[in-house]
Amino acid sequence: MNNDNFYNTIKPFNSFKGILEPANYHQVPDDWFVVVADIKGSTIAINEGRYKDVNIIGASSIIAVINALKSYDKVPFVFGGDGATFVIPPALVQPVIQALHGTQEMAKDSFNLELRVGIVPVHHIHKTKTIINIARYQMSEHLHIAMFSGGGLNVADDMIKACPEEYDIQSTIDKNLSIESDFNGLECRWNPIKSTNGQMLTLIIQGTDGEKSQDIYKKTLAKIEAIYGQNDNYRPNHMENMNLSFNGREMTQELNVRTHKLKQVDRLKYAINMRIEAILGTLLFKYDLHAKGVEGIKYKQDAIANTDFQKFDDALRMVIDSTPEQTASLIAFLEHHRQNGDCYYGAHIADEAIITCLIFQRVGKHLHFIDGGNGGYTLASQKLKEMRATQH
Repeated sequence: MNNDNFYNTIKPFNSFKGILEPANYHQVPDDWFVVVADIKGSTIAINEGRYKDVNIIGASSIIAVINALKSYDKVPFVFGGDGATFVIPPALVQPVIQALHGTQEMAKDSFNLELRVGIVPVHHIHKTKTIINIARYQMSEHLHIAMFSGGGLNVADDMIKACPEEYDIQSTIDKNLSIESDFNGLECRWNPIKSTNGQMLTLIIQGTDGEKSQDIYKKTLAKIEAIYGQNDNYRPNHMENMNLSFNGREMTQELNVRTHKLKQVDRLKYAINMRIEAILGTLLFKYDLHAKGVEGIKYKQDAIANTDFQKFDDALRMVIDSTPEQTASLIAFLEHHRQNGDCYYGAHIADEAIITCLIFQRVGKHLHFIDGGNGGYTLASQKLKEMRATQH
């Protein structure tokens, strides 16, 4: 049986609460692979103020894979702030790892950061009595994103860190192939998204007890709804706080990725073009103009709908626009359940969030990764790991 098209056969669900429904998940075939890309020393880089560098390298790995496969829909992935994880069929191993190898080179050349990439056969994970389940969440009319359960992604990450040489992609790359990584579509042109309510709260919540963890996730979503109301009340980005930047420093990361290996004159042309497009885009949004099929206000509405501000990959991950009082209430709830042994959590508070964009089509099909400012997901993850270590 050919399982290469397995992911596309999964019926999507369109309410985020569907992450709690076991029927929405399907077990990954035994012959597939998990590929994990993460930046070595990301916490150090963030403490040096380089969180935007870290963030864009993680997003670059995703656009490189999508462009190598010439399709958004062939492999499920999740963006983690300082990297990304992919679950791929055997037929796509070579193009995926070639694309990520090129991303490693770009990260080193453009940012002097090391992107580590490991690949683990799913059947190795199954030997640990752990599985990987995938669901498809229809986040908007145009796009879905993958959700993961079962604990297998965490096991894959642990395996790569425990045996880096065994699972390093270098041993898997076909040296006779040479695929140049393509970062076309990666854009990072929005100003930081300022909190409307005072705080941008980045949260990672992980249940402690396998299948029983569903209960804490259910209670957490119910608590969030009780505190904030519906999604749009705590969504970090909206029409008023999304504005394109004219500041060259805000665009440096995109420039360094997209002009990797280009001559200085071509870098200058790209930088000028970014500024021109920012001016045109601002006019498009302000006056709801139409250009080349793009409608100003509709594009912005789609960008908001296509933002991954809440997701699930063996942990609940969220970026929430919150008042200090709401933050305190939610953290008190999580702390209570931590002390009861129900969960671990990591929280990071900033006054803004940052967005990195993957543009597949200007009309509708564009995906926007959001992360808390000053290293949101990476620092929240570090705090969660410290909490786990102190409780074991």
